[in-house]
Amino acid sequence: MEKKRLAAEAFTNTMLRWDEHPFALKHMADRHFALGVTHLVFHTYTHNPRLDVAPGTSFGAFIGTPFLRGQTWWKSMPLFTAYLARCGFMLEQGNPVADVLWYLGDELDHKPRQDSPFPDGYRFDYVNYDALAHQIDVQGRLLRNSSGITWQVLWLPPQTCGRLTPQTLQRLIELVEKGATVLAAPPMANATLAGGVENQAFAEMVRRLWGEHPAEKGDRTIGGGRLLWGLELKEALELLAIGPDFVSAGGLECCHRRSENADIYFIAAGRDAPLTGNVGFRCQGPVAFWDPLAGMNEPVTLLSRQGEYTYVSLNLPAGGSTFVVFDRAGSSDTRWFSKIEFDGQTIVDAGDRTRLASGRPGRVQGLTGGQENQPWVDYPLVQYDIVAGGRQLLGRLDGHYQLTTGDGQVVEVNIAGARQRTLDGPWRLTFPAGWVAEENQHITLAKLIPWSKLDDPESRAFSGTAAYECTVDVAAIDPDERVMLDLGKVCHIASVSVNGKAVAEKWAAPFRFDISGFLVKGVNTITVQVTNTWYNRLIYDASLPEEQRKTWTIHAPGPQTPMQEAGLVGPVMLHWGKLVDLNGE
Repeated sequence: MEKKRLAAEAFTNTMLRWDEHPFALKHMADRHFALGVTHLVFHTYTHNPRLDVAPGTSFGAFIGTPFLRGQTWWKSMPLFTAYLARCGFMLEQGNPVADVLWYLGDELDHKPRQDSPFPDGYRFDYVNYDALAHQIDVQGRLLRNSSGITWQVLWLPPQTCGRLTPQTLQRLIELVEKGATVLAAPPMANATLAGGVENQAFAEMVRRLWGEHPAEKGDRTIGGGRLLWGLELKEALELLAIGPDFVSAGGLECCHRRSENADIYFIAAGRDAPLTGNVGFRCQGPVAFWDPLAGMNEPVTLLSRQGEYTYVSLNLPAGGSTFVVFDRAGSSDTRWFSKIEFDGQTIVDAGDRTRLASGRPGRVQGLTGGQENQPWVDYPLVQYDIVAGGRQLLGRLDGHYQLTTGDGQVVEVNIAGARQRTLDGPWRLTFPAGWVAEENQHITLAKLIPWSKLDDPESRAFSGTAAYECTVDVAAIDPDERVMLDLGKVCHIASVSVNGKAVAEKWAAPFRFDISGFLVKGVNTITVQVTNTWYNRLIYDASLPEEQRKTWTIHAPGPQTPMQEAGLVGPVMLHWGKLVDLNGE
């Protein structure tokens, strides 16, 4: 029976600190999505009967991530769970795609470590003898199970398959004769203790598969199939003309699913570095980015088609992710480009194999002691966007742009009038009543600083949501202008409104907002509500007599613990980009 859902316990944090927030958890979820998990079961939501204390209790005090109604960021949880739900929905479409079916062997019945060496760009599934004998068959030259999942080769690693049973050899013979391709070295011995007739049968099956005196390396046609041995796995795949499913410079967190009409790749950047560069996919057809964070999709406009591969230019921040979706049954009028040059310098070349993206996956055993769960990593603003289905360029830097289309045409445009402005201040910072002294509830800052650097100790230790507000005078917005608000570094969630109208809320970097439709000519008020964790207030309260504390939980950081940065760090910038038509179709 087909099983679409693969569930796993998630966020079982053995170092509970009360500084957890959704973005700090995202890269862990993404890594396991890329490994094939489709449904996360939170550890844990704790029963909190008291409504008069915050944050409240946490299961076991030291373990589990505190998903509680008393969290400072609880009101933002729907954004986080919507992200996880979108990923899970996409990852349960169709079937997983892998080229290699990895046989576990007859002396092991558990999977190897997740970091076992395997060629970059290929995926695999594991199979034991029971599944090999009863669920795997051959269709054409592909191995296939009852759910319709297929593999191109069956691989028996010599390290774990040096001893096989007669039953396994018999099954290999059946599969190869039906047309399967098997990568397996001759076994050194029978894995059972049986002798006599059964051992003679074992020796006969070895001869039938590998010949009377097998050489160190071999390639035999048996029935409708093929048996190879003595080669490294990557060598064998190359000999069989099975190219990688995705092409990168290595270390890419990626998984692939195929539905009736689409190929769906999930790509995740690591926690501590952006993922930029080209990635090749063994797919053709119209292609789009599906952003699970925003719940939106847009056509890919920077790509290169080379043989059976489509190379896509990626630009993900640290901790970022996207789905790359190929519509095999569809058509598209999107205009795409393979190369962009700016003032004579190439800034993107999707067909350049020297510009492949390189990933940095996390360790199987998690972070080492002292590593920050999600460090802040600057992510430069891209100076261009190709929009409107490839028919317009949004330039954020003045200069000459030259774009090469997929069929070799060159389109040249000039951008003039792009500019930026830093919002230094003054800023008005407002805390909710009851958490700081009344005289510190409203503060005017001559320049932007996070509240964790304020002079007042209680304000500096504030945990929750506070509002930064400033005004900016702008001239009339031209129809061909787009204005982006870039908040820079935020600790840790930001909700933006302009002139009292809500723009958006974000819980993951980069904290950039298109505010073009919200600005008016003249004075505009920009409000940024920022939410941090309970960490700083718990440390502060631990230094106070119990009767003066405003928080309570079972386990909290001690009074000597260093506090963390909190609030709006910035720099806060406004970027005016200019839209130009890409003529010359």
